[in-house]
Amino acid sequence: MDSGNTRDQGGMDAAFHFPNVRIASGWIHALDGPMARSEDFFEKFIDDTGWHCTLWDYRRWVQSTDSKVSFAVQFTRYEEDNSAIGVYASL
Repeated sequence: MDSGNTRDQGGMDAAFHFPNVRIASGWIHALDGPMARSEDFFEKFIDDTGWHCTLWDYRRWVQSTDSKVSFAVQFTRYEEDNSAIGVYASL
């Protein structure tokens, strides 16, 4: 979360497991590896959404095995004036 809020693509890539697949809003989004996002990713995202930062609402452990841990999470994206853009739950 911190890497995104500081617009650090390298830090975001270091936090991801690749390939990374996300299912959202009826679409499947896949990142094959580091730097799969465009260099102007943050600029486009900010222009499109008005995004300023993202904060965790909660991160809850759901289950685990010897090789995997699953969490239920929720985060909120905010504009610079602290108004919420949206609230997003995920597993």
